[in-house]
Amino acid sequence: MYPRLVARARSVATHGFSAVCVELPGAGDWPRLPGAEQAREVTIPLHVLLQ
Repeated sequence: MYPRLVARARSVATHGFSAVCVELPGAGDWPRLPGAEQAREVTIPLHVLLQ
């Protein structure tokens, strides 16, 4: 996990907020998943997401 993410999560937690740090597959030391690059290339228009 990236130290900057841990530091930010700890900082907001001390102020009473909940915090979660998530590393996506293919980021950091995680192995790339089959089809992950293809899924990243898919774009969905914002108006479709907001329906």
